[in-house]
Amino acid sequence: ALTLRCIDSGATMSYTFRHHQRDIAGPAADRRLVVIGTGRKEMTRQRIGVGVIGAGFGANVQVPGFKSNPDVEVVAICSGRQEKAEAAAQKLGVAHACSDYHELLKLEDLDLVSEVAPPYLHYPMVMAALDAGKHVLCEKPMALNVQQAREMYQRAEQTGVVHMIDHEFRFVPAR
Repeated sequence: ALTLRCIDSGATMSYTFRHHQRDIAGPAADRRLVVIGTGRKEMTRQRIGVGVIGAGFGANVQVPGFKSNPDVEVVAICSGRQEKAEAAAQKLGVAHACSDYHELLKLEDLDLVSEVAPPYLHYPMVMAALDAGKHVLCEKPMALNVQQAREMYQRAEQTGVVHMIDHEFRFVPAR
């Protein structure tokens, strides 16, 4: 089992993902990740290499959450603007910055892509990540329409990777 500890609204939360099962466990009131399929591709490294696509919300919220887990290493940040990616990478101590998500997907130490770009980019970026054999955590909304969402889900199931939609503030009491 792999345990991810994420920081959200000042509270530390824990999740456990078990390969070949459809569950993420943790206190029900704190759960923020939702599994949309079963992953069959094993992560083979001691540490999970994460690449974040999106240097705004992704850099400010997701990177600190990932970095709070000693089993996870944020290996890259990607933004549509190279200078924004470089600034975020330098601020957060991330080794690689890029402005082309295809470059990110070629990184050898990348296992999981966290897709936090604007929603109109989710479909092409997630499909490319799936085609590259990467596990995917996609921010909501998943896609622009049902057809895109269905294709993303089917491709993820076919490739056998772990794929999830992130409902970032689902259980925040103020929502």
